[in-house]
Amino acid sequence: MKRPLFGRCAVLAGSVAFAVALSWSPARAESPSSHAAEVSAATQQAAAWLGALDLGHYDEGWNGLATVMQAGTTAQEWSNDIRGPRELLGKPIGRQLQRAEFSTTVRGAPTGQYVTATYLSAFADAPAVLETVLLSLDDGRWSVAGYSVGPAPEATAPAAADKTPADSKP
Repeated sequence: MKRPLFGRCAVLAGSVAFAVALSWSPARAESPSSHAAEVSAATQQAAAWLGALDLGHYDEGWNGLATVMQAGTTAQEWSNDIRGPRELLGKPIGRQLQRAEFSTTVRGAPTGQYVTATYLSAFADAPAVLETVLLSLDDGRWSVAGYSVGPAPEATAPAAADKTPADSKP
């Protein structure tokens, strides 16, 4: 019997050690309107980082990591750890930002500037998933300080990026 995909996806978060003792929920989310520019810049960085992973450009993914994420591992080790689980998901089909929150505190991390971005994502070989990217302002740039993949709520899937209504046949 084939092992469930979410069991394999859990390896992504666990084996890559992206949780880094962060609980993915900001201890105190702040008003979205008061930090709109920061949230916009951080989500642009998150989208670019996810796009690099989607293309298999793991070296670019490594370069987008916060210093705390790079500590204790090498670029090659990180690439090897993330490659397998990401390839199990299959080709990316679509991704939609569901929410993004700014915070100055995240459990288990020092006070700073953080944005937690959650995406509803579809892949060819997996049911819909939620990808959560934690970004921190690191030396004046937004860097990835955490990443996890988990099951999406049932009956949800992002629209395919490459499909249009004209592609549908009645």
